[in-house]
Amino acid sequence: MKYYLTLYLLLLLSNCFGIAVNNLTIAENNPNVITSFSDFNWDYVYSYNGSTAVAVDPYWIITAAHVADDVQNGTVIVAGEIHNEVQKVFHSSDYDSENNESADLALIRLDKPLPGYYPIHDRSIYPSQTLILTGWGKTGTVFNTYFRNGPGGQGVKRWGTNKMESTGISPPIDDGGSCGPRITKYFAIGFSISDTLYEAGGVIYDSGGGVFLRYQGQWRLAGILLYLNGTDPNYTGNISANISNYSDWIDKTISNYDSDIDGLPDHFEASYGNDLDMNPNDDLDGDSFTNYQEWIADTLPNDSNSFFKILNPYNSSNLTFSSSSLRQYKIIFCSNLADNSWVNTNQWFTGDDIQTTAFTPDISAVRFNRVKVQIP
Repeated sequence: MKYYLTLYLLLLLSNCFGIAVNNLTIAENNPNVITSFSDFNWDYVYSYNGSTAVAVDPYWIITAAHVADDVQNGTVIVAGEIHNEVQKVFHSSDYDSENNESADLALIRLDKPLPGYYPIHDRSIYPSQTLILTGWGKTGTVFNTYFRNGPGGQGVKRWGTNKMESTGISPPIDDGGSCGPRITKYFAIGFSISDTLYEAGGVIYDSGGGVFLRYQGQWRLAGILLYLNGTDPNYTGNISANISNYSDWIDKTISNYDSDIDGLPDHFEASYGNDLDMNPNDDLDGDSFTNYQEWIADTLPNDSNSFFKILNPYNSSNLTFSSSSLRQYKIIFCSNLADNSWVNTNQWFTGDDIQTTAFTPDISAVRFNRVKVQIP
């Protein structure tokens, strides 16, 4: 009992952290100008609530729970356009298929699509792998084997590199806010100026920052920065939530988080209904498609001109239909409606935004087409 009480008090004093590097000029420039990291796109790391969040879907960002719970309705600014949050989901074991303990993580749904996002790294991390750290925190004064919080510069995006030190344990983590202590599976990141060429460590005000590694030629999100461990200003340890332990929760939340279990995800009801009072069987806009069918097709339930439809039913060689790049489609056909024998023309494929045109082989003189839609 004494161990956990002591740890809890230390972490209350630790606060958020950001990225301190030896060369600030390099750190504040997009790392794609450096050959080793030319394929890393840092554009999808955003300033959120004075800290950081990372895009993991066209509409969703992820951050630390203790960052998200300090604001009721947060925003993200992308190319001068404000994206407002419409839903906030804190990690809970109740909605984790692996039944992980509640962690210091939160997913935020935005009201407008983002220009891009990062894939999740759902595999183990090894000490030999080079990690990229990103954040919007303060600058730091860097020494040979440690650093101190610097003279300011808060709110400037920066990056640096480091290596995973150990997988550690999973202690209660509490950096303030109302979420309380969360038991988070994490990996530790040490700091020594000689570990990597652009060695980086944590300072203040950037919990929620992303930790990335390259896997099979692709940079993936491996961790979310959580806190600067300890009260010593020269302490060099950083803690990152191990995303691989929470990938199932992330996937489930993004695709179908539905707290009232009515078939409509919370973010859909928050955007188009009255909180969670939206009836999936109602037809809000009178276009003959229910709210549930509009969700499946990714059409607008409050716009009678927005519904899933075939646009050129009389073309024998191809089929054009309304579509979304967030949905998958399959075309089936039959030549005799009486026997109801439908045949697949193709396998499931991802649609285009607004509309998609797909080739349909002209097999018979009489042909009836159908288009199916599903959430990937």
